[in-house]
Amino acid sequence: MKKRKKRGDRYIYILFSLFIIFAISVSNANPLRSIIFEPARAGTDMPVIIKIVNEFGFELEDLRLRIMGLDVDTFDARGGFDIDGKQSKNKFLYLPIPSTTQPGEYMVRVVLTNEDIRKVRHRYITVI
Repeated sequence: MKKRKKRGDRYIYILFSLFIIFAISVSNANPLRSIIFEPARAGTDMPVIIKIVNEFGFELEDLRLRIMGLDVDTFDARGGFDIDGKQSKNKFLYLPIPSTTQPGEYMVRVVLTNEDIRKVRHRYITVI
């Protein structure tokens, strides 16, 4: 009787360990792969290309993508798009740079969200 109980406990421990490993790997996956900024002048729009890769194996629905300046007053967003499992998609945004912005580097936050995930990346942009 004791052997069966120990064997059952071992199986539960193995399954629990595998679940923890899977949960950690999924929670650390970030679909925001590459974020490309072109330098821009004050008073113009900065083109931004963002590559989103879905490695989760299931469809990501109703995604919203936002980019906002932390050091400079700027914002752009796209929303309402889906990415099938194991697919990727490029999104193009245009970040308006205020005409009062001085040349330099400024930090921006890129956020990808839906009702299931929220992933954030921080990058520097260059205003010339």
